[in-house]
Amino acid sequence: MEPMDIVGKSKEDASLPKEFINLISSESNEVCNREEKRTIAPEHVLKALGVLGFGEYIEEVYAAYEQHKIETMQDSLKGGKWSNGAEMTEEEAAAEQQRMFAEARARMNGGAAPPKQPDPAPSVES
Repeated sequence: MEPMDIVGKSKEDASLPKEFINLISSESNEVCNREEKRTIAPEHVLKALGVLGFGEYIEEVYAAYEQHKIETMQDSLKGGKWSNGAEMTEEEAAAEQQRMFAEARARMNGGAAPPKQPDPAPSVES
């Protein structure tokens, strides 16, 4: 089967990708159940591709899966989308939240934002 056979070439074929995904999902679920697992894992999808006669795609799908794992690992090492890489204590986070609330209140009330408070010097305990 060629990739365009899955995607479809005409308007009538528009449901083919959905049917293909349903087919792979269903067979992956069957593989998962046979292995007495509760969650479909990437390995189940790869086995399903083979069972359904799409073995020629296994290598490419596995490569995409490995690339996804690398990108996900890099994102988590960076601290995620919103992090600047520095960890905050719960107290620091609460103080920052209160500062941001005060700025937002000031903007909503038509006033200028209060001046930013300097970061407190870290205390050194002996």
